[in-house]
Amino acid sequence: MKYQSMSVDKRESGSIPILVLMILPLLLAMVGIGGDIGKLYVSKSELQSAADACALAAAAKFDGSANQNDKALDAGIAVAQQNKVIFQKEVIDDVEISFPNTLNGVAGKYVQCEIQKTNIANWITPVLNLMGGVVAESETIQATAVAAILPGQTACALPIAVCESGLAGKKRGDWIEGVSRTSDDDDDDDDDDDDDDDQSSNGNFRWVDLTPESNGGANEIANILDGTNATSCNVSTTANTVVTKKGFNANAIRAYNTRFGIKQSNNTPTPLIHVTGKGYYLQSNKSVPGRFDSTDYANAAKNNTGYTNISGINISPLRTSTTSQHRSGKPDSRIATVAVVDCANMRLKSFACVFLLHPLSTTNQSNFKMYLEYLGNPSTAITPCNTSSSFAGSGIGPSVSALVK
Repeated sequence: MKYQSMSVDKRESGSIPILVLMILPLLLAMVGIGGDIGKLYVSKSELQSAADACALAAAAKFDGSANQNDKALDAGIAVAQQNKVIFQKEVIDDVEISFPNTLNGVAGKYVQCEIQKTNIANWITPVLNLMGGVVAESETIQATAVAAILPGQTACALPIAVCESGLAGKKRGDWIEGVSRTSDDDDDDDDDDDDDDDQSSNGNFRWVDLTPESNGGANEIANILDGTNATSCNVSTTANTVVTKKGFNANAIRAYNTRFGIKQSNNTPTPLIHVTGKGYYLQSNKSVPGRFDSTDYANAAKNNTGYTNISGINISPLRTSTTSQHRSGKPDSRIATVAVVDCANMRLKSFACVFLLHPLSTTNQSNFKMYLEYLGNPSTAITPCNTSSSFAGSGIGPSVSALVK
């Protein structure tokens, strides 16, 4: 058998290196273009995350105040500029925030964040241009996000309920009136009976246990009020849920008063002391509502003065916090979300945002008037309570900031 030998033409073997040299620049260009595209994709994702965070932070500042847009603007820009792009190495150039009144034809209160990053250098462009190409040496990317406030699925609420009938016709700044105590109240601190011997049986308020499944009872109510326990953020927002009414509890009243800087002992004030313990009790004040928003009165809440005892409130023993202790306190511990119920059957109807106006009497003072200032329904209006909820959904809870675009 004969075998035929095979040989490679020297001319053919010499063409392979030439072919490689011809293809190599193209391969390098493709790798470079792929790198540039990948960099732009990552940077676009980083920029979109910054825009989302900007819009959410800005919308969270909507509280119905006259300068809410200014606060939203500052918050949005601050959050946006905390983010970086180009693999988290470069700062964001330009942040533009606007407040459109409609989105896709739907009227509402919106905030839109538009963020732009310019002069993103292309890695391969200089090489391509040296080879005769005409390619832009840098790129510009931008991202947009729109947020609004939407009803939350759960609520962070104080263990207080307001009768639905007591809110009839109320607008922001109006006072809700109740009776804190009557001369017939029982002074048993541990009274947990669900009866009508309640601290507000003749008024529009109730102490309530909004999370009965925890079995915390009266002690839990007091601990939430004074900050020993965190405010419950697992309160159901399902309409017509039955809430548990609690009878008179002196511990709850004392805990409520700690938010005004009134201590139960001479110890350090509780975590939720407000920056001002100033109170508003005199019934004549009802003729000039709107103390939370007011800038016209020396005793308005935003004028952070120290605690002043109010004529007509008996608090014994009266141990007040110092001015320095108030200054280190919380600016929002007297702003609260409370449940709105049908007081005939204690079924949940909605929620209300309120301002705690004054401390409560700790003595057996007959028919002591208790007032809360109504700041609106936090699920349907813009209030200072709009962020006291969990993620947005279809509930009736206080609104939270949520992305809508």
